[in-house]
Amino acid sequence: MTVRSVGLVVLGCALLHAQQPSFSTDTLARDTGSGLSPKSPTGALLRSLLLPGWGQWYVGAYWKAPIFLLSTGVSAYFTVVNHRLFLRSQRELEEAQRQGASAWELARLRAYRDFAVQQRDLALAFCLGAYVLAALDAYVGAELSSFDVSDRLSVVPWIGTDRAGVVLMITRP
Repeated sequence: MTVRSVGLVVLGCALLHAQQPSFSTDTLARDTGSGLSPKSPTGALLRSLLLPGWGQWYVGAYWKAPIFLLSTGVSAYFTVVNHRLFLRSQRELEEAQRQGASAWELARLRAYRDFAVQQRDLALAFCLGAYVLAALDAYVGAELSSFDVSDRLSVVPWIGTDRAGVVLMITRP
């Protein structure tokens, strides 16, 4: 690791530590009737941007963390592999053009190069999509971390003689 990357990691950790919310006990008791501690959405977002899956781990969605980490990592790996394949096929095409290869051979090498470009771009799009989705999921998970999902709140289907619908019921403890 270079000095610059170490500095960025230290700065990121300092920013994450600074993002911890400060609540009074009255606010905490009022906001979280279920006893859940609220999570910082900004902290979850920054964690997920530093390492996909870290924001999910912070929020408590432990099963999502390896999914986001692996999907981003595997797609980044295939982006690099397909980019190397593109560079190799580009060199082969240029060498074949210098040597005066047949039109059929040049067309085959161009098709191979174009296939590598398409695969690289597809892997990169998937990598960026997984990265952004991980960050958004961590942010939303932190926003909803203190949301009450107890049995007190329920949705019940209702069927009448001339209408049908759902009824939202909130029961007292």
